[in-house]
Amino acid sequence: MRGAVNMLKPKAGHLLSRAEGWLCGICLSAQVAWVTGCCTFSPVGKPGFAPARHPSRSEDGRVFLSLRVLQQRARENPREGLVRTMGGIGWLEGYVLDRDLKDIVLVGRASDGWPSLRLDDLAVNLRNAVEGGIYPLCSLDPKPENIARLRRLFSISKELRDAESLRRYLRDAERAVGPQLVVVDGVPQNSRHASIMIAADYHMKKLSQGSAQVDGVASCLDLRARQVRRIMNLDRKPPPLENTSSRFWFHVRKGDPSFFEAREGVFIDRCDVVVSARRQEVSLDGKLTDTDSGDPLAEDFANRLSMWFEYAATRVPEYAELENLFRLVALVRAMHFRRAAIEVSLDLDYLLRDYVFQDEQDTPASLPGLANSKQFVVSVSSEQKCAFVYTVCGGVSMDVPIRPQQFRRLETIPGPFQAGAAPPDARHPNSSKQVQATYRAATALRPSAQTLCWRVGE
Repeated sequence: MRGAVNMLKPKAGHLLSRAEGWLCGICLSAQVAWVTGCCTFSPVGKPGFAPARHPSRSEDGRVFLSLRVLQQRARENPREGLVRTMGGIGWLEGYVLDRDLKDIVLVGRASDGWPSLRLDDLAVNLRNAVEGGIYPLCSLDPKPENIARLRRLFSISKELRDAESLRRYLRDAERAVGPQLVVVDGVPQNSRHASIMIAADYHMKKLSQGSAQVDGVASCLDLRARQVRRIMNLDRKPPPLENTSSRFWFHVRKGDPSFFEAREGVFIDRCDVVVSARRQEVSLDGKLTDTDSGDPLAEDFANRLSMWFEYAATRVPEYAELENLFRLVALVRAMHFRRAAIEVSLDLDYLLRDYVFQDEQDTPASLPGLANSKQFVVSVSSEQKCAFVYTVCGGVSMDVPIRPQQFRRLETIPGPFQAGAAPPDARHPNSSKQVQATYRAATALRPSAQTLCWRVGE
């Protein structure tokens, strides 16, 4: 994805006399519409979002959802509660093939406090997979003329001599970042899926600049401040000037997703969401191109967020929604890759062609900038002040390739369900025994052929 992190790092000579020594920085990023009120979708502060634990570690029972009945009910009333929210499933685990009823049964969890998927999400990704569309993606792209303007502004930093000139400099930098273009592909720009990607991307920007917090994840602003403090306490002078540009983006870990596969169905093994950073070069006219060299500061932030993402998803609704979508994209594409609907003779024509989206969101063509700053005291004998500017952009890339080697075969022989048999194990169905138990819950414990969704193990 496209995007940039531009940092003006302090150097000797870029000092401002003052009665105290401190460093001040400003973070600039694209501000998305639900902050300015231009978009109706806002997962931030969503009522009831307080999951006790991540659903992958939950002992809650499983939810089973019939795609055949879901499509039938959607024809009748697409806004029916359990239809619109897909039976409450948020954390998808896999699907079971019910050949007798010509059905595909989705398997997942509906943990307390964890957001559920929407029928819109399923329909838009079914269409994307069947039509062979590109993977869903989004980015907030800076305009080249604004990047060029920031580059010119950085060149005058040596003229900062007092607190007032510093304030003017930071104000001018905030103005220079300008609007950023919203880029969405793979899904409609007004889809709920697109809104979730943009929301998660925006929160990542706030986290990187320190205007949002998640335990365990230090912002780039804080990481830089710590670095400058260490250097100045040791050397009693700021580090040398260095201009860097990097981009951040959410994606699945290399090698993911992976699946367990049996005659009864397919289950997700791994689909870890991580963040990557790539250093970029900035041309005189403001164009950004990737380089092979790294940016240690940006990579440090990306690694911290990747390591803490599971925890962050229990604290940040945007990340929980994003993780749900990554798993949905993986499972739908695996289902299409394995021709599951054809195998059970399930016609999904209504969802693929006629279903009208119910949860569309208004996404503007461009978004304004967002600023943040930080100050701290550096205990050095000389009186000095340092300044740096940090701008951030990023994106989401749901590039989820599906290949034969990503499926691990489990040999199971489904037998008749016996009364009193144990419900599905609370653990992920990653063994023949657990897959059999899940299959039986999806078939023998199904209340009737026309049941939309049912729960087992609660």
